[in-house]
Amino acid sequence: MLAAGDHRIGVSFRNSSNPWRIKDILPSLELFKADLRCRDDVASAIRSFRPDIVFHLATYGGYHFQKDERTILEANVLGTHNLLMALEETGCEKLVAAGSSSEYGGVEGPMREDQLPVPANVYGAAKVSATMLCQTYAKLGKVPNTVLRLFSPYGPYEELSRLIPSTILSVLSGRPLDITEGRQTRDFVFIDDTTDALIKAAGSGDCTGEVFNVGSGNETTIRSLVEKIVELTGREAEIHWGAVSYRENELWHWFADISKTRRILGWSPKVGLDSGLKDTIDWFEKNLQICEEASG
Repeated sequence: MLAAGDHRIGVSFRNSSNPWRIKDILPSLELFKADLRCRDDVASAIRSFRPDIVFHLATYGGYHFQKDERTILEANVLGTHNLLMALEETGCEKLVAAGSSSEYGGVEGPMREDQLPVPANVYGAAKVSATMLCQTYAKLGKVPNTVLRLFSPYGPYEELSRLIPSTILSVLSGRPLDITEGRQTRDFVFIDDTTDALIKAAGSGDCTGEVFNVGSGNETTIRSLVEKIVELTGREAEIHWGAVSYRENELWHWFADISKTRRILGWSPKVGLDSGLKDTIDWFEKNLQICEEASG
């Protein structure tokens, strides 16, 4: 959208945010400082910009180090409600909210949108609550919206502490890698496919109030993922399998049923895991300095 030059694009972030991912395009954006937990901040930003389309991507609790339960609830539930209230006041064509596969919790894959979520932690419960708020506002005709339940997006610019970037950086730097036995499966979807799903949802007029899974539809063991990364780097790697314990109540088969997303949104992933990992590895190899600055 930015490349096309026919849209105004605004980005809202907190004072403490590090916008390193969008550093190169900051001059082309309209920036707003707003904490989603503050109703006045959100209302002021929305009134000022008056967006037609809103992508609600903010969250807290998705990373292993984000553990404060009060912040999880405030950021995901109160923050989503503040945004919905602000958009009800100004009006908008469409809100697309990023949900999470964590909403399903103890429901092992293939996970379908019509299954009752059984969240396994406070983060999952908070994301379910945010989804239900969105659906209620849609049902009441207040804010047209669609929720996309994202599985495991990956690619360039991903948070460095997450599995794929940390594995790539460990292998490239020759550092030993401590990991679980890697028997659990997850559903990895490339970032380009994820953004394509967001844009399709924004342009679809017949899916207000709906929830859609965004994943590859395939399950991949963590062990095979790590081995594939090592193979694609062409490096030797010291991997300590089993050095990290599995999580309590670990879910072993976690992947999306994307048939509804295909049928209604006309979306399906185009980038296979090998191709996506190769592009991701290439990006990290070329941008080690950016990664060092971001982690610094």
